Amino acid sequence: MSDAKKKRVDIWMPMFWSDYRGDTSHLGAAHHGAYLLLIGHYWTRGKPLPDDDNVLWRIAAANGIQEWRKLRKVVAAFFQISDGLWRHRRVDSELAKAVERKGKAAEKARRAALARWADEPDASSNASSISETMLEQCPPSPPPSSPGNAPPGRSPEEPSPPIAARATALEGPHAHDSGSVVSLVARVAAAKSVSA
Repeated sequence: MSDAKKKRVDIWMPMFWSDYRGDTSHLGAAHHGAYLLLIGHYWTRGKPLPDDDNVLWRIAAANGIQEWRKLRKVVAAFFQISDGLWRHRRVDSELAKAVERKGKAAEKARRAALARWADEPDASSNASSISETMLEQCPPSPPPSSPGNAPPGRSPEEPSPPIAARATALEGPHAHDSGSVVSLVARVAAAKSVSA
């Protein structure tokens, strides 16, 4: 698992729209866009943003560094900028809660697994493969001569033609292509009849 996925605390980010609108009602569309993209980037990376205009203007999707410098004057007020980083109190608080939620969920899952398998002496040996399980669950195929299994136009007593004959009957314009399904069926049938 990559380091980014290990550090990821939550796919979703809580958004408290009444708080957001209360703090940002004075912003224009470009400022809203820049601010939302910055906090979204902060959330997905799980760490503060670098105080580097060459990075920030791209995160904010500004139309260049000149536009970013105009946006920065307003958007920077929502962050605490120190030690070369842009920090955001609300995002940091929500990240801490997400880490706590993730830890609690992992612990709950661990306890549930322990409780489930506590009575089993060797739980790993009880797991069957998917193919074995599917074979056990599938009903057996009826024999070709059973009354309900004859194809339309043929009585149940009439024997089914060999696979090669059925493949030949299906031949179309591409039947002799080495990759066609009909060609493959015919080759498999021929191989079976030679080995039989």
